[in-house]
Amino acid sequence: MKRVADQGVALVEFAIVVPLLLIMVFGAMDVGRLYFEQVALADAAQEGAFYSSFEPDDHTKTTTRVVESLNDPAVTAADVTVLCPGGARIIVSVEKEVQHLSPFFTPFWGSSTTLRRTVEGEVHSTATCDPTP
Repeated sequence: MKRVADQGVALVEFAIVVPLLLIMVFGAMDVGRLYFEQVALADAAQEGAFYSSFEPDDHTKTTTRVVESLNDPAVTAADVTVLCPGGARIIVSVEKEVQHLSPFFTPFWGSSTTLRRTVEGEVHSTATCDPTP
């Protein structure tokens, strides 16, 4: 037989535990999504550096190659930087601002995080590399 004082204990415990579980679930979703997008940006920068190492004279095609290699997160040509310092190296950077899914972490980390990946490669072509972006 239950005592009258114990009848609301389960409801109070539920009310305490559910917000903590939601914070953990949304936090895991945010971290997983940020990791996924970081890997996608790294792959796109690698694709651009590989392409540009054989076609170093056209930064526009390299930027287009990086933009087309990504579906999620979608980037624009303004998010991609292609540099060729000294003419023997190619540096491709991709930057994207990612909005957080969970509002719980906004007071601590803000509403978005800027992800940036940079890949450096060597020029494997006889074409001259334009050092200006």
